[in-house]
Amino acid sequence: MRAPFVLVSRLPLASGLRHHQNRGFAAAALAPLRSEVTEDVGSGSGQYSPVASSQKCGSCGKPLKPVQTVNSSNRYLHCTDCNSLFVTSSGSANFNKWNALKSNETMVKRPPYPREIAEYLEKYVVGQNAAKKSLSVGIYQHYRRLANNAENNAQNYLSQGQAHPHHGNAMNFPQAQAQAAVGHLDYGHDPQFSKPVRIEQPPHTQAPMFRAIPEKETSVRLDKSNILLVGPSGVGKTYVTQVLARILDVPIALSDCTSMTQAGYVGEDVENCCAKLLQNAQNNVERAQQGIVFLDEIDKIAAAGDSHGHAYRDVSGEGVQHALLKLVEGTVVNVKSGRKGPGQQDTVPMDTTDVLFVASGAFTGLERIVGQRLDKRAVGFGASTAIHSVTKDDSDQALINQKRDKLFSQADQGDLIKFGIVPELVGRFPVLVPFHSFDKSMLVRVLSEPANSLLAQMKYQFAMDGVDLDFDPEALEEIAHLALERKTGARALRSIVEKVLLLPKFEVPGSDIASVQVTRGAVQGTESCSYRRREQTAEQEAPEPVAIGAS
Repeated sequence: MRAPFVLVSRLPLASGLRHHQNRGFAAAALAPLRSEVTEDVGSGSGQYSPVASSQKCGSCGKPLKPVQTVNSSNRYLHCTDCNSLFVTSSGSANFNKWNALKSNETMVKRPPYPREIAEYLEKYVVGQNAAKKSLSVGIYQHYRRLANNAENNAQNYLSQGQAHPHHGNAMNFPQAQAQAAVGHLDYGHDPQFSKPVRIEQPPHTQAPMFRAIPEKETSVRLDKSNILLVGPSGVGKTYVTQVLARILDVPIALSDCTSMTQAGYVGEDVENCCAKLLQNAQNNVERAQQGIVFLDEIDKIAAAGDSHGHAYRDVSGEGVQHALLKLVEGTVVNVKSGRKGPGQQDTVPMDTTDVLFVASGAFTGLERIVGQRLDKRAVGFGASTAIHSVTKDDSDQALINQKRDKLFSQADQGDLIKFGIVPELVGRFPVLVPFHSFDKSMLVRVLSEPANSLLAQMKYQFAMDGVDLDFDPEALEEIAHLALERKTGARALRSIVEKVLLLPKFEVPGSDIASVQVTRGAVQGTESCSYRRREQTAEQEAPEPVAIGAS
């Protein structure tokens, strides 16, 4: 459904020009509006036509007929009796009111509940229960906030339209304006003056109108709560956002902060994340203004240790943080649309007030800052030791990960400021979500449990060649043990599996291998994977011959 188009002007044809020339300039400028022109939904052609002859000519009162035009932005109506042509265009006031009501209609359906979002994430992401709950609540509140603010904007717009009604007939305004432009003509009584004298009238000024201050605010506008994901590398911060992008009804843009620089320097500007969001929204500005921007590797733009000096400008660190301040808070930025044509602008304004920003970073070394804050040093007896911090004496990787996870869960905004994030940017991310490390048992689950797990992908690759792939339970535990020692999280799993399956991937295509079995020795490198040939499978499945003796 589109906005109703109203009749605004009338263009006389050549044959009807003599009939209307005595009506005056103001009368010929606009024709009286009898009714609105609505969209003919049943036609399917997208043209606007009067319904049941409701649109009539202002001169003869006969019904108007639509005229087929090449330009879809203009709508013409023709009166066959007086041969007059009328042009229609959208009224700005009615069009804005229709947009406000239409945006409210799009939020009628129920958004997914936080429990439903968390259950969907459970199919693809192992562990991270606290992070799943925080992200599910953030996404659900984002939907609710958009619906509430859209309803408030529509009510405020309609209330403003009722508080300032237009006095008088709107169709008489062009005529009064034309008369004011022409002026009042009067003839003087002095015989010396034989020409008419123009007596200019003072311009009509309307007194300003003021609204009364409301005693109580009737509507509540909800502000956004941006989210900051904190955790070591390879624990699923980026992956969980990619999974959420599949089920979101709003556009999402994934941006990398490592390539961002301050304006005027070589690199990407911070406004490029809004350009990606607009591109994912099919250049729909209204839809892009309700999207989600994911800022990955935000810890890489932390301020350097001596950035406060005057020796140089930290254009890729603190300078980027200062550029992100107003963008994250909410402002109108000029975004490149990518559709520049004749007479068109290359940029479009975009408001980021309702855009939800989700940032993530590994923040390597943040655990030391948190440990120093928790381990209060003292002199004398009873002094506390570094029981929270990760020390050089900690050799067990499982113990190191356990301490690091506890420190990340106790991090606050002050620790991020000491890390190098400016206080203004830290305050704009009120929700801090910690991610914990993976232990050996969880890495085994990451290999096999998710719907799109690494083992499922490898088995599908071998199934394309008609070969079965199996892993022994001991082999999975050995893969998880090796990945834990590499200290790169779940990313090490793919590297180990690709190395183990390199030789089978080379020998299987075009061979008689029916199945591949991966053992612990194959993962350790002491032996190769065991193969089962198709001849062996056929011999095992063939029935044994039965000797028939003479009775």
